Amino acid sequence: MSEHLITTKAEIQACTRCRRITLHGISEGLTATVDPAPIARADEPAIHANGIPTYSLRAGRLDYRDPDIPPTDPAPILATHICPKLPEQGVFPI
Repeated sequence: MSEHLITTKAEIQACTRCRRITLHGISEGLTATVDPAPIARADEPAIHANGIPTYSLRAGRLDYRDPDIPPTDPAPILATHICPKLPEQGVFPI
């Protein structure tokens, strides 16, 4: 078996930048960090259009969802975590 395309169980982890709770794991050999709240299936095309990968949560694993393949399974859909924009320090309106 090849070790480079492994998929591991997702673990709850705080984001190192914004400290929000995320799910973190390896999906098909690549690191995946997602928000734990599922997204609506109807929102997935717009999320993909913005270049944000999505994953299905199956048996505790994060499985990458190909945006070109229509979803057929009932697994929850999770979007890649993006830290909220933080206010810029020391910038004042003129």
